[in-house]
Amino acid sequence: MKKILFVFFLATFVSCQKNEPEDLFGKTPAERFEQNKNELLAALTASEQGWKLSYFTNSETFGGYTLLMKFDRNGRVEMTSDIGEEFGSTQSQYTIQEAQGTLLVFSTYNHIHKLGDPQNPSDLNGKGLEGEFQFIYYGKEGNKLKFRTQRKDTEQFVYFEPATAQEWSTMQNLWGSIEALGSEPIRHYFKVTANGNVENYSLSLSHRYLTLTSTSNSGKVLKTGVLPTTEGLKFNPPLVIEGKTFTELPWDNNASPARYIATVESVTAEIRFTRNPTPDQLSNDYAELNNISQLVLLNSYVKEAPQTSDLFYNTVFKIDDTKSFSRIDIIFQRGICGIFVEYNFGGTSASLYSVSTFSLRDKRLFIDTPLRDLSSSNMTLWQKPENSAIYAKAQQAIYAILALSRNGLYVKNLQTKYGNRFDTYLFQSYSIPIKFPAIAVPNR
Repeated sequence: MKKILFVFFLATFVSCQKNEPEDLFGKTPAERFEQNKNELLAALTASEQGWKLSYFTNSETFGGYTLLMKFDRNGRVEMTSDIGEEFGSTQSQYTIQEAQGTLLVFSTYNHIHKLGDPQNPSDLNGKGLEGEFQFIYYGKEGNKLKFRTQRKDTEQFVYFEPATAQEWSTMQNLWGSIEALGSEPIRHYFKVTANGNVENYSLSLSHRYLTLTSTSNSGKVLKTGVLPTTEGLKFNPPLVIEGKTFTELPWDNNASPARYIATVESVTAEIRFTRNPTPDQLSNDYAELNNISQLVLLNSYVKEAPQTSDLFYNTVFKIDDTKSFSRIDIIFQRGICGIFVEYNFGGTSASLYSVSTFSLRDKRLFIDTPLRDLSSSNMTLWQKPENSAIYAKAQQAIYAILALSRNGLYVKNLQTKYGNRFDTYLFQSYSIPIKFPAIAVPNR
């Protein structure tokens, strides 16, 4: 009996081997891939206005970015985004490949590659914004297309949603709204009203990652990634404020003044703008200057920083269309402040400087009138006739900084590192709408 069963099993097994193993599933792998490829291609090209991707590359570090994409059947994709100041639609190539699944690959450079560029932005020291440009297709969920990213430490599902014509025409507005917050952190503040009690938070925005610090309790900090939308701001992860969960702050243009505002049960959260912030709306970051020996204003850093006022750079750094000062240092030592302007005279660097007293009060930095005439270790070089224009501009730079600080400079820790080492701060004049960033060197 056992022998008969064995022969029957063997005959059945051999008969199965006459078919290719793939045929047990009805199609070969090549046929299944071709089917999946055609399914994805049809889906990508089905939306008249293309698709919208709201992409938080790493919600623990960065905020979100919006990309709009239109695909054709010939491997071309048209794309725009709010990732930077270049909003024009650009075309590139895409392919559908076979990998661990059906893989959508943006194969030539376009907006989405900015999120995966390790050198963009430069202050992230070769890490970039941790974005990807290859996504595994998981099918449809309602009217959305579902994909999975591949990088293990930031693996997540992302969704393509049908885009609208209005979204294509208003992309610049998204960038503008988030840029206003990031470039004016001193004049924006976060207000929470709960059970009749008001608590204000100062805000910092770095790569769309929002840090809120209570102005009355510096140990109370809230953090989240921010995505600008046509309706307002979305949070990822949600903000939990006084036990209530906020996923977004809509923009209310009818409020006076206009603001971002939302109410969840008895708790109201707002982001407001004020031209003249009161002390209870300001952070205590000014006190950190007690632990700082030097502020460094490198030409390239100040010029590229989004917080820098054009008037500041043109007045303080720019000499003419071809020349500018390489750096400016503000040095603090035992109640004395020196402002040093450096220029390279054909291979010889020299600084012109002032010496003043300074104080920290009313949440501001005050630098007083110079104690003596401007000085230099090489005044002869500065005062050469051929250097007269440079000398005059250096004096102007010093007196401009003194004028900005006469009634105090607001101070804001930007929550970013220069060279992955030094804190950066924003300074804004109390009396003149001019601001500039600086790199801080701590006391030894």
